[in-house]
Amino acid sequence: MAKETKLDDSAGIYAKRTKQTEREKLGDMTFKEKVAYFNMYYLKKVIISVCIAGILGYLIYQTVAPRPDELLNIAVVNDYFEQEKLNDFLSDLNTHFEVEPGKEKITFDYSYYISNEDMSQNSISSIQKISTYVSAKQIDVIISDEAYFKTLTEDGFLISLSDLLPADMYTELADKYYTGAIKDEDLKGNVSSGPLAPYGIYIDDSKLYKSSGSAIEKPILGVVSNSPNKENTIELIKYLLGLE
Repeated sequence: MAKETKLDDSAGIYAKRTKQTEREKLGDMTFKEKVAYFNMYYLKKVIISVCIAGILGYLIYQTVAPRPDELLNIAVVNDYFEQEKLNDFLSDLNTHFEVEPGKEKITFDYSYYISNEDMSQNSISSIQKISTYVSAKQIDVIISDEAYFKTLTEDGFLISLSDLLPADMYTELADKYYTGAIKDEDLKGNVSSGPLAPYGIYIDDSKLYKSSGSAIEKPILGVVSNSPNKENTIELIKYLLGLE
């Protein structure tokens, strides 16, 4: 005979509980309770998932989407511009080169500041940036003041314009050249200079460049020796100096 117990109806608390499914839990909740439950357990996960998906999508787009063809990359050192005038100048430049938006572009980067006398962090960063971009063949033209242009010439960054320009154009611009020489230092520290050559061209009398709001008194333009867009650099010189 089974032994009787004295448990009453409250003994139900000892009964084995069945774990509710998420659907059952939600089914027993009011709308406000469902919102609070979602915010507590799922909202952070959803936000993180959306952010990750967005980042991945952006990276995939950047990798797969075609990049605009860069017709020219112009680096400007130690110059300052009036923004409204510069915008008009760049708009006219794009029009002259018939730049197709989204497919082609001209880069005009005037963020470089380099002083041989004041080696500030800004100067050091600009030197590193311009050296890296030149090595990577990402700069075609450099425009700067006379002080830094001398450094560019001596360091061998630029091509002689006698090797770049057509003969008739080279002769026509004879009175505008900046001449200098590449310097070389051997292992013993002895410095030698190469022959004088026209590595730059003064554009201070260019009405178009002045219209940009440039602050340099005597800007000089030089073409980087490893520029991948040399034909366009010639066209730029023609455009700025008003040559046919």
